[in-house]
Amino acid sequence: MRPAQAHTRIWASETWRSGAMDWVARALHDLGLHPTGPLAQTHLRPWSTVLELPTTDGSVWMKANGPGTAYEPRLLAALRRSASTHVLMPLAIDVDRAWTLLPDAGTSLRSLLYVDPDVSRWLDVLPAYAELQRSLAPRAHELIALGVPDLRPATIPGHFARLLADTAWLRLGARDGLAVEHYHRLRALGPQVVVWAQCLDAVGIGASLQHDDFHDGNVFVRLAAGGPAYVFLDWGDASVAHPFGTLVGTLRNVAQRLDLAPDAPELLKLRDAYLEPWSAEYDRADLLDAMRWATQLAKIGRALAWQRALTGANATERATYAEYVPRWLAELLSTDSW
Repeated sequence: MRPAQAHTRIWASETWRSGAMDWVARALHDLGLHPTGPLAQTHLRPWSTVLELPTTDGSVWMKANGPGTAYEPRLLAALRRSASTHVLMPLAIDVDRAWTLLPDAGTSLRSLLYVDPDVSRWLDVLPAYAELQRSLAPRAHELIALGVPDLRPATIPGHFARLLADTAWLRLGARDGLAVEHYHRLRALGPQVVVWAQCLDAVGIGASLQHDDFHDGNVFVRLAAGGPAYVFLDWGDASVAHPFGTLVGTLRNVAQRLDLAPDAPELLKLRDAYLEPWSAEYDRADLLDAMRWATQLAKIGRALAWQRALTGANATERATYAEYVPRWLAELLSTDSW
């Protein structure tokens, strides 16, 4: 039996792109729109591909998810009912093929920060994202039923044990793998992971949708009458988890852009802006403790996200990206909380 083709090879084929164009054209026709130029493939990775098409009402974007992130269209369909202005509503969805057609999102926060590296923009973004998470917490079980990965704190010790048992992913002793010394230290860390999960649950903040890749490239800005409106894209790494785990990706992104130390005042201000929506219900000390535990557990979540993303990848693709699984696990041994 011939092995299945990697999705990147399928997505790069003229046959597949022709079929995608047919689907997009039908969706546009139903919306009263028409293409004004050719379809361009702007992104091709093992986990997804994105194509842009100019239309009579601006560009639209077609995204196809691979098997490890195929829940994203189902998630977006469910978020249609959130009535949040921060979630970009799809123009069309094909759940069976994991295809989504999206309108143009505006200008990326990343491009704005390249021109003017003003970290204060995040002071508006983070509370808005936190409020979205709070509003979705009552729907956690619904989202899990849709296939969104269940990374609630109580599940993490089991996930961690399975990651450490799968030594093919860890590449023990390899240059791009996990050092043998680190592997033994991580195995010894198992009981501590259980304690972090238990302590985090005891605080009482419910699990919700956790984007898990919330950086400046996935936040877009649209001009609106009342000021800039922020839209959050790319939920392919999302999980149902403790909401505070999101700070791992966000604070690292900001620190990298501005060359900041982990305890820089700018980052602490962003952390506090994100936590503020919970401050009326929880003590500050509890919020800070929860953040430390959640961001540690989120490192395990990031390793799992890379595993999912590479589902169906060929050997070359897996070799290119698989280092991120052991790399994120090794981050658990860092003294930085995020």
